[in-house]
Amino acid sequence: MYAAATFPIGLRALVPEMALQLALVVLAAAVVWLSATLWRRAVEPATA
Repeated sequence: MYAAATFPIGLRALVPEMALQLALVVLAAAVVWLSATLWRRAVEPATA
């Protein structure tokens, strides 16, 4: 999800403004999802 959102941002001179805004929203959602996942794993008890 994160990588897919970076392509339109990298091509921002060639894509319409709406696509760029949508990519930024998807990128923000990916960052929130990743941080929530890492947070949950940090508070879970370790199992070996």
